[in-house]
Amino acid sequence: MPFSSLDLPFLLRVFGFAPRSPQARAMDNTLKLCGMKMHHETKKCVSSLESMLDFIHETFDSFSNSNSDKNDQSLKSCIVRHYPEPENRVFEVSLRGDDGTSMDAIVTCHMNTSSFDPNHVAFHILGFKPGDFPVCHFLPSNDLVWVPNAKN
Repeated sequence: MPFSSLDLPFLLRVFGFAPRSPQARAMDNTLKLCGMKMHHETKKCVSSLESMLDFIHETFDSFSNSNSDKNDQSLKSCIVRHYPEPENRVFEVSLRGDDGTSMDAIVTCHMNTSSFDPNHVAFHILGFKPGDFPVCHFLPSNDLVWVPNAKN
């Protein structure tokens, strides 16, 4: 399956999406994000589960075959729609509502934001600029986090 912005018209026909539909806009956004390069990313946009698992296996093998310190840096946060980032910290947090309802959620923190777009909405809301502080957010329910097994 082709996976680039140039292939968008073909992909829209294959999936039966109208060119100006919400699905078409989402596909266009994903393809654009896949084509973007940032210095802090280990990135591969995949179009199948097998390709994703191969990428994760290769990525974690590179950690296990290196002399690098295997701390939180080896966590891979795989955002289904676009990218994994090696400079993240990933946390599982427990949340409890006023009514006693509780749930667990995943939070990721972008520790080095110096290369981020200064016009990103997070910087406007939080009132600082790229590189000043880490930015943390909850991951949506369709995102994945891959964590290597701890060596005993």
